[in-house]
Amino acid sequence: MQLTRYHLAALAAFLIWGFFPIPLRMLTSYSSGQILFFRVLISLLILLVINLLFRFSAVRAAWRKWRTAPVNERRGVAGSTLLGAFC
Repeated sequence: MQLTRYHLAALAAFLIWGFFPIPLRMLTSYSSGQILFFRVLISLLILLVINLLFRFSAVRAAWRKWRTAPVNERRGVAGSTLLGAFC
């Protein structure tokens, strides 16, 4: 059987899941809200860096499409995005 990147991703997921409780013991002095905020913030920053490094052409194309869209379409997309964030 040949190992593919999907097998390695599954193995990494199991390893992360197995070792995840170890660092949680050190976080007992923090509230759950602080931990959740930190995890969301770090995840957002990591995904932003990954997108900018590995998908720069796609990000540039999306930005170019946004800039050339009509104003009413941009308002609709922005409104839908903000409305979806609160629902």
